[in-house]
Amino acid sequence: MKSLSIGDLIVDNFGREGIVYSKERRPGAKWLAEQEDSRVKQSPGPWWRVLPLDGGAAIVPAELGTFVRRASIDDLRKLVLAQQSEHAGTVTLLELFKALSKQPAPGVGRDA
Repeated sequence: MKSLSIGDLIVDNFGREGIVYSKERRPGAKWLAEQEDSRVKQSPGPWWRVLPLDGGAAIVPAELGTFVRRASIDDLRKLVLAQQSEHAGTVTLLELFKALSKQPAPGVGRDA
């Protein structure tokens, strides 16, 4: 199984496409108890913040995120357009680019 990284396009356990944004800590017990998918409650992680292409944000354990491919410019465009305001979309895009700039070059230290 390919490990996830920032900038990957994935499908989460609810079938939503999104872009991996940042690594996250395991959510708290209260949040986990509220989840309908029992696999989420039992997951040890690692955990990722994902920005669904139709807007919003999600926290997804790695084993429930299916790698599709590296996100494209068109994926980023969809993500920005789905945000509630132009300002929010711009901030989201800037933060994603900052996160991507901290990643190693493609193919360096990554699963193929």
